[in-house]
Amino acid sequence: MGESVAVERLRPSLDAQVALAAQTLGRGGYIGWGAYLTGTRFLSLAVVACPNRADPSACCPLR
Repeated sequence: MGESVAVERLRPSLDAQVALAAQTLGRGGYIGWGAYLTGTRFLSLAVVACPNRADPSACCPLR
């Protein structure tokens, strides 16, 4: 448990994570977040920028 608490203190605040995500999406990047829930369940969230500035030839599903 001590290790988990130490790692938790190193994690940026939610406000800082959201600000970085907004900057990354603004530049055309992707965001992927994940967190363990209770037991062995894991929540994974992803947001992709459209159009993809890193690969302009990639199709955008929002036409």
